[in-house]
Amino acid sequence: MPRYSPFSGDVRVLPLSNEDIRLAIAKGCDAISKSELMPPWGEVFSEKGIDELVLYLRQLCGCEGN
Repeated sequence: MPRYSPFSGDVRVLPLSNEDIRLAIAKGCDAISKSELMPPWGEVFSEKGIDELVLYLRQLCGCEGN
């Protein structure tokens, strides 16, 4: 079974702006020059839904965005 690191204080999320996270969710991580393994979700989630996901990710990592 794969082992996952805790998301709290995740160094992969800390340097990303909220706009980068929105873009990664909407268009896939390849859109921000990260892994192409995460597909785009922009046709699945509304803009409001993506904004809520950004806030949720910030809560999980315990970090603030800009």
